[in-house]
Amino acid sequence: MGGVSWCHSEQISTPDTASANLNPTKGKTTTVDGQEVVPVSISGRGETVTWYAAATGKPYYLGQDSAREDMPDITLSDFGKSVDAQKPAGPVQEAPQE
Repeated sequence: MGGVSWCHSEQISTPDTASANLNPTKGKTTTVDGQEVVPVSISGRGETVTWYAAATGKPYYLGQDSAREDMPDITLSDFGKSVDAQKPAGPVQEAPQE
C-alpha cells in the first residue's frame, strides 16, 4: 500500500505543513477506473492533490492523484478481500520510545 511509505519518523515528529492553510474543495461525482467517486482537492503553491472516495456503497478511500513531488499517486482496491497476512517468523522489534 502506497500510504505506508509516508510513515517515516521525521514526518511524525515534524508534520507536513504544506497544506495547513488550504481549504478542501468537494468536486462533482465522476468516474475513475470504472468506479463512481467523489473527488476532494486542495491546491496551493502550484500543486494540487485530489483524494477520491467511493460515491456509492461504503465511502471507501479509493486513491489520490498528486502533483506534489513528495506525494505519490495511489490506487486502492479489493476491499474486504483476504490479504493472506502471516505472523512474522522471526523476532519482532518494537519501535524505540523517546
